[in-house]
Amino acid sequence: MRWRSQRAVSTYSFLLAAALTFLSACGVVESGPNYRYRLTVEVDTPQGLRSGSSVVAVKCGAVRLPAMGGAGCHARGEAVAVDLPDGRTLFALLHGTSKVDLINYLASSPAMPVSDDNDSLSREQQWQRRAQFLAQPREVPRKVKFGKFGNVLVDNYPIFATFADIGDPASIRAVNPDALDSEFGAGVRLKRITVQVTEDTVTKKNQKTTAVASQYV
Repeated sequence: MRWRSQRAVSTYSFLLAAALTFLSACGVVESGPNYRYRLTVEVDTPQGLRSGSSVVAVKCGAVRLPAMGGAGCHARGEAVAVDLPDGRTLFALLHGTSKVDLINYLASSPAMPVSDDNDSLSREQQWQRRAQFLAQPREVPRKVKFGKFGNVLVDNYPIFATFADIGDPASIRAVNPDALDSEFGAGVRLKRITVQVTEDTVTKKNQKTTAVASQYV
């Protein structure tokens, strides 16, 4: 699997944020929900459950121009680090194999109970309803429907990785979330990934994640 520098991703995020700020000043961006959520990864091991989490901030906006339109979001935060019994660490990166901007929309993926009046609600009311739903940890689905007609199933999990040597960024390698035992030994398996809306501050400068700060698939 090919890895690339975070600089390109960071530049993209900066330009998107700058564009949203400029268009908002011009009165053509409708502010979307700005929120933070906690992304938690749980792993079963022979020594018991191990988990790690990271708080991510998301800012969204909808562009309203005669010749263009649509919505966009950008996120900031750090990879999730899960310390395993053998002294190694499993990382969940802040994007996935299907969409680079997966982390922006992860909080939208847990299915909510069907409501007959949802279509009549404003965007703000719809988000308030989702925020209430996400006040408790909700499991992230393995696959979600995507595409123009919502008829394509795509991977909804973040990319997982580990290091042969945590002190050597070049030793990073991807890990199959469906086969953690092949990397970390018998009895190690991914239990679940959850998201929960929170008021906690964004996770930053976690020493465990500095090694992956410049390494992305």
